[in-house]
Amino acid sequence: MLQTISRVSRDANFREQVLCAYSHRCAVTRIQLRLVEAAHILPVADPRSVDDVRNGIALSPTYHRAFDSGLIYIDNNYRMKINSKKEEQLVKLNLTAGIKEFKSSLGKIHLPPDKRQWPHPSFIKKANRFRGIAS
Repeated sequence: MLQTISRVSRDANFREQVLCAYSHRCAVTRIQLRLVEAAHILPVADPRSVDDVRNGIALSPTYHRAFDSGLIYIDNNYRMKINSKKEEQLVKLNLTAGIKEFKSSLGKIHLPPDKRQWPHPSFIKKANRFRGIAS
């Protein structure tokens, strides 16, 4: 029980730190509207993941889910890109309705004003490897 409470508290702190760093704006769309979530760059499923603002990014729910599933990823130049392998899978399944609009928001991400809160390159690199993305 104590571990669960500690984890919830830790998650809340991570969430608040990430959202504040990004001014409650989605790093992709720049939308606020209290619809933004804190996403781990290196997923919690990876034992090297930590609740550090440099391992976080603020994303709207659709982009958060796309990021977690590996449909999109951050490259070394802080650009959000589509994962061509995942896009090809969607084409084969005939599930690409809206992809053009979805991709139109991709590109250079909105970063926190404080460079010390920017995504750390090591987390980006590890996350891309974890998701099987060559970067």
